[in-house]
Amino acid sequence: MKKILFILLLPLFTLSQDDCGERPIKPEKIGNQTNQEYKSSKEYLSYKKILKQWKHCMSPLGISEKLDDALEQKASKETEQIINRCGDKPERPKRKNNQSIDEYRQGSNFITYRQKLKDWKSCMSPINDLKYSKLKNVKNTIKSKPEDVNPCGSKPLKPNRDEGLNHEEYRQTASHIAYRQQLKDWRSCIKNNAKKQ
Repeated sequence: MKKILFILLLPLFTLSQDDCGERPIKPEKIGNQTNQEYKSSKEYLSYKKILKQWKHCMSPLGISEKLDDALEQKASKETEQIINRCGDKPERPKRKNNQSIDEYRQGSNFITYRQKLKDWKSCMSPINDLKYSKLKNVKNTIKSKPEDVNPCGSKPLKPNRDEGLNHEEYRQTASHIAYRQQLKDWRSCIKNNAKKQ
């Protein structure tokens, strides 16, 4: 039991000894100094102060303080390294002095800004964060277990709607009709595989 305790505490003591340095050396008495003169001398008082700091550094309390500091520094470095994958919030363009609010909002700068802001908000939303983490988990499982890859392939992607098309016109486009057929085939493939298992 003592050996196990010694082995567990050995790294702490070696860590503390490296950080604290060697024990301070006690100054020698000069010639015919009395004990009172010796203990009130600058050298002795300085030695006592340094010795007190060294003892605190070597104590379990001092070791735990150093470990806490080291952990705090490590945590702060890790948080500094975390990069926001969405980037900074886009800056709103400045409105010119003689420009009306309608002209300002219909300008290309403001339209671009609104699109960037929309993309940024969707990236920053908790729902997107969940999707991102699920996507990362799915990618990791696919990498680790290639035999578990879905035989039906990935879900077909919905085509983008062109500007000016209403919902009905969009659904009548060739790309959307093809997408609906691919989605139907994909869903039936998923159901058939689920029945087999």
